[in-house]
Amino acid sequence: MDISGKNILVSASGSCAAANSIPVACELMTEENCVVKILLTKNAERFFFKDWNGCEVIRDDGSENFGEDTEYGPEKLYEWADALIIAPIGANTLAKIAIGMHDNLLTKVVQQFINGKPLILAPAMNPMMFSNPFTAEHINKIKTVYTNSYFVDTTTGIYGSGETGMGGLADSWDIVTACKSMMLSSKS
Repeated sequence: MDISGKNILVSASGSCAAANSIPVACELMTEENCVVKILLTKNAERFFFKDWNGCEVIRDDGSENFGEDTEYGPEKLYEWADALIIAPIGANTLAKIAIGMHDNLLTKVVQQFINGKPLILAPAMNPMMFSNPFTAEHINKIKTVYTNSYFVDTTTGIYGSGETGMGGLADSWDIVTACKSMMLSSKS
């Protein structure tokens, strides 16, 4: 079985790894033949320097342009999407979701995914943030509340600060594979 023709919403939060979500979208389109829409938070836009290869891009400008009855309202995006991938998800967005704060379009869309369609999260943050006990608490809380969620393991790397440790964004293929597995298992 495959996920060809499925609608996938790919989002990036404001992590310096945000531009690395481009290969995720590309692999979904070219390798899996999915329809992809991109949702960028206002902070994620700071990290983009190239086009999204023809994907429809939804930019959360922080205004109220994404109300319930609009084309890009949270409910409409949930209805359209067969799955949501957040790659990368930084510590700030992770915390917002864990405590139920819905102050931007992405967190409002995530709220729609409680115990519904697959929600794939790929954290990316520096080792100090990743090893913070609150980060582990937030991940556990999300796993408990969003029973349809899956966290893709981070990688070990060297960061701009000179730190070495866990917290790097997983390879795009690992993220796509997690999405595919979640979608296929949710059919049964």
